[in-house]
Amino acid sequence: MNVIFWLAILSEFAGLVYYLRKFWLLTRENPAYVYPEQYRQVLYPIMVLSLLIIVSLTAKYCFRSSGSATFIALLPLVMLVVVLLMVIITAIWAGGKWR
Repeated sequence: MNVIFWLAILSEFAGLVYYLRKFWLLTRENPAYVYPEQYRQVLYPIMVLSLLIIVSLTAKYCFRSSGSATFIALLPLVMLVVVLLMVIITAIWAGGKWR
């Protein structure tokens, strides 16, 4: 469980570094060509990933709850699986008729 937790934290941290780099590159560009929507596309993932990392580390070390911390760290993966299943079920119900 400990290895899974740290792999999840590592992947979230890698995503956070990616979006921080994108934000840094946006701030270095000419402000006349950067729109607020581009900042929102970068700042929202930064906030969500930071919150996930902080909450999962707090659950692990302040509340001494390893299982809950692992679940919190794996929430993006759980949501991905749920959305994928919903897409598959919707495609089955539609019967391939997307017109």
